[in-house]
Amino acid sequence: MGRTGLEIAQETGFVSLGPFNRAFRAQTGQSPTELRRAVLEDVGRAELRSLTPIRANLH
Repeated sequence: MGRTGLEIAQETGFVSLGPFNRAFRAQTGQSPTELRRAVLEDVGRAELRSLTPIRANLH
């Protein structure tokens, strides 16, 4: 499982999550949660595109 937002904030020198989230938004234009959701949606779409349809044998 991945690291939490608080773990990342602390590893990058922030004492709490609020200032980290504000700095993250200032740099990226979105919150960490918004970025995470967008990435997960993109991964899900990529997985769906990679699936090969199962052909029905109608004989």
